[in-house]
Amino acid sequence: MLTQLTEARDKAQNELAQAEIALIEATAVAEGLREEAFKLEAAVAALTGAKPPAEPQTAVQDTQIAPADTPKGDIHEMTPEQFDAERKRKQRAKEKAAQANNPLAHVKCGGCGTAGTLVDQMVQAPSGATIRMMTCTKCNNQIMT
Repeated sequence: MLTQLTEARDKAQNELAQAEIALIEATAVAEGLREEAFKLEAAVAALTGAKPPAEPQTAVQDTQIAPADTPKGDIHEMTPEQFDAERKRKQRAKEKAAQANNPLAHVKCGGCGTAGTLVDQMVQAPSGATIRMMTCTKCNNQIMT
């Protein structure tokens, strides 16, 4: 059950990252098209002798789309590689915070040797007795305590 949930979580995170990258790419294309439309409007206004149009209001639209927690600049100016690096950095920071809150973070698993992957669980044995176990989230190794 835990492995299925972990796989579902990983799949959802991958889909989210792909959707965010697609959003960034679509926003970049839209910005280019807005600039082209502005240039064409200005050219038409110049040819007809009308007043040139005002600057395009892309800054207002960008602030509505961009998340508030972009410390390294505007998300729309990032390349897909930079965006992926920023996403991974945030994910590592979340994992580090989770490890800091985990009282078993310093304990290594006997199966895979990874530190911080053990979770304390109460499991019911076939005899009906309740047993306290530490289970590894990576290799599913179980240790009775």
